[in-house]
Amino acid sequence: MEEKKYTSAARMAAELLDDPTVEKEIAEHLARRQMMNCLVAERAKANLTLTEVAKRMGVSVSKVSRLEGLEDNDVSLGDLRAYSKAINVTMSLLFTNDKVPVADRIKHCVFRIEDMLNHLTALAQSCVDDRTIVDGITRFRAEVLYNFLVKFKATGENLPVFSTEALPNAEAHDEIVGQVVLNGKTVENRGA
Repeated sequence: MEEKKYTSAARMAAELLDDPTVEKEIAEHLARRQMMNCLVAERAKANLTLTEVAKRMGVSVSKVSRLEGLEDNDVSLGDLRAYSKAINVTMSLLFTNDKVPVADRIKHCVFRIEDMLNHLTALAQSCVDDRTIVDGITRFRAEVLYNFLVKFKATGENLPVFSTEALPNAEAHDEIVGQVVLNGKTVENRGA
């Protein structure tokens, strides 16, 4: 007998139950549990049991079990914060207002990236004797810069330009976007 391969758990359930309506119901349920499914996966990756999480949260095991079974909209912010802390996952919420200019929202993202890169820099400084960690962080920072420049250039290529005055020094812009600085040395960005 040939082994069947399924594209999703919802599809498998529909075929096993011989009920095509089940696939849509399960897919919708899973879509309503994306956040909780991610958090449960993080708990599993951390090899934490329900008992350990319950102890860290100061609640019963059954409370944690019920929490993990909830749909995202049914989880309280307090429980979400406590669960995230118990599994050593940093929770970060971003509220945006569509009336806030896109430029300001982009700046917020840039400042958040700067905070995270500063965290990596502090980690490298605390592990100064471990060359593997320091080199890995240095390579990662270069990769972040490279990817940003590639994406920055790609989005800029789609901008309508009516005048070269909009770019005070277009040649300098292309030169900067076409190079990456790594450990004080300029490296040609061949992917740009």
